[in-house]
Amino acid sequence: MFRIGLDIGCSALKYAIVDKSGAIIASGLKIHRGSLDDALLAALDEMEDTVQSGTFLLGITGELAERYPAFSAFHINEASAITKAVQKTYPAARSIMEIGAQQAKYISGFASQTTSSFTFAMNGSCASGTGAFIEEQLQRLSISFEQFDQMAGKAKSIPGIAGRCSVFSKTDMIHQQQSGVPLEDILLGLVYALVRNYKSNVVQKHPVQKPVLLAGGVTGSAHVVKALQALFDLQDEDIIRPVHLRHITAIGAALSASEEKLPANLA
Repeated sequence: MFRIGLDIGCSALKYAIVDKSGAIIASGLKIHRGSLDDALLAALDEMEDTVQSGTFLLGITGELAERYPAFSAFHINEASAITKAVQKTYPAARSIMEIGAQQAKYISGFASQTTSSFTFAMNGSCASGTGAFIEEQLQRLSISFEQFDQMAGKAKSIPGIAGRCSVFSKTDMIHQQQSGVPLEDILLGLVYALVRNYKSNVVQKHPVQKPVLLAGGVTGSAHVVKALQALFDLQDEDIIRPVHLRHITAIGAALSASEEKLPANLA
C-alpha cells in the first residue's frame, strides 16, 4: 500500500508518495498563492497517475492544514513529521535548521534517537527570519526570487541591514541605496539579516549539533547556506542538504501515516 504525505504550507503545497519499503517514489510542489483548492486538485491529479485507484495511507501536515477540517483525522504534527523523516532518511543528522515561507524551526537532540530527547525552537508570529521577510522586500523592489538569487551572487560586500523588523529593514535599505551601495550588495545584506534574525530569535542559545540538516525552501538558496555557515561557524561537512529539501516534512507525514494506519481513497 502506498503512503501519501501532504504538507500544506503558507506559500506552497508539497506532496510525497512513499512505498511500503519507505522508498520515495514521487514528489511534487504547487505554489498556491492563496488558491489552496486549485493547488490541491492539481496535486491529486498528479498523484493519481502514480497511485491510481485504491486505498492508501495518508498524512497531512503544514501551517494551513487546518483549512481542511474534513482531513482532521489524517493530521500529523509538523515537528513530528519532519523529525520522523530525518530519523528514517538521514540518520546521521544531529539537528535540523528549517526556514520556510513563514515558519522557522531549530530541532536538535537526534543523537539518542528518542523523541523525549528532542529540543524544539521556532519563531513566533513575526515573519522576520523567514522567507516572508525576504519576499516583502523583493516585492518593494519589484525583483523576483530568481533575480534575487542571481543578483546577490554578484555582491562585493555585505552591508548591515536590520532584520528584526521589515520597517527597519526598509529604512536601512533606502539609506544604503541613497549612499550609493549597489543593489546586489543590499540583497546579500538582506540574506545575512534574515540569518542573523533566525539565529537570535529561533536558535538563540541552543547549542548547534552537527551535522545539521537544512530544510525549507529558503535554505535552497546558496547564499542563505553561505550565511548560515558564516554565522554558525559551519563547514561543508557539517551540513546535510537533502535531495528532497522542500518535501522533507511531506515525506515525514507519509511515513507517520503508516504508523497511524490512516486509510484514504482517491476515488
